[in-house]
Amino acid sequence: MTGRCVHLLYGLAIDSPMPLPVPVAGDGREADLTLSYRGRSADRLAPSERASRDLAFDARGWELRYRRMTGDWVSFRYCRASRRLAVAGTERWEDILPLLLGVAAGVLLRDRGVCVLHGSVVTHRTEALAVLGWSGAGKSTLAGALMACGARLIADDLVVPERLSDGFAVQVGHPRLSLERDAADALPINGTPSLLFPSRPNGSKLWIDAAALPGGFASEPARLSAIYVLEPRDITQTWPEVVWLPARSAAVTLMRQVYGVGWIARPTSELLRSCVEIASHVPVAHLRRPHALEILPETAELLLAATSTGVA
Repeated sequence: MTGRCVHLLYGLAIDSPMPLPVPVAGDGREADLTLSYRGRSADRLAPSERASRDLAFDARGWELRYRRMTGDWVSFRYCRASRRLAVAGTERWEDILPLLLGVAAGVLLRDRGVCVLHGSVVTHRTEALAVLGWSGAGKSTLAGALMACGARLIADDLVVPERLSDGFAVQVGHPRLSLERDAADALPINGTPSLLFPSRPNGSKLWIDAAALPGGFASEPARLSAIYVLEPRDITQTWPEVVWLPARSAAVTLMRQVYGVGWIARPTSELLRSCVEIASHVPVAHLRRPHALEILPETAELLLAATSTGVA
């Protein structure tokens, strides 16, 4: 255990007794929630209780549980009244962190009424651009390619738009990028990255520190200038293409990209209104691209150019 510290994650101030790889809040910032962790549990699951993921809401809050085939488990229990997130499990803190900063943060934000999109977001010069898509679509890989061009990472996996008087900004997440090994090999990564779950030698993904890529990490929110939604890779497509959407189609497209829609977040009228408002202020496009990592630099340059021109 370490001394308590208030960290900032997606606009939330988190009072934590454990180290978090996110910016520290300034002096006097009141915590929005308190994290508690008693250390690694020795209680493993019986065989009949293994291999599942459960999320349950009730009048007091919610609980998210991961049950592994190995008998390991992780639990996140949030109480709204006390604003306390209790973390427990048999896994190491380093292995709990990706779940805490990813899915658990997504559930927490949605429970607070925040519209969260599923994607990665970077900032280049003064403009932020988000890349959205389903799991495995290549969002983080493209974010890495953008960082190789000098863009700075704002957030990976969760995109949290914040309303401004004349548009939207994107809240800062954590300085980590989750990449498949072949994608990591295609990027100019400095140093040796660590496994996403270091205790699992069979894990396929790497958890890359943003500092290992040329752009690094952006510690401040940035104005959102464009959103690109990844279409399925097309073996017949020879070159990346940006197709801008009208506002109505853009809102429907964003609704489909809400983080955990149908699982964490039900498709409510409130979420639809948020997506309509975002689409009315931020240009949204489909990104069509070939099924080839070799085209990553050209795809990244295309998005940077399209965002700068502001054509929609």
